[in-house]
Amino acid sequence: MMTDRPAPAQALALTGALLATWDALHPLFDQWFQDGRDAANKGTCGHHLVY
Repeated sequence: MMTDRPAPAQALALTGALLATWDALHPLFDQWFQDGRDAANKGTCGHHLVY
């Protein structure tokens, strides 16, 4: 571990890196593990309800 930064700063940096990685990979996981049509239309807006 690096000793030039306090432990809380390292924990915050690690948390930020993990959250950014999850945010980037989450849509890809949706495509892999769900029906492709559902995941592809997840962020669209319209009058039709998604079930």
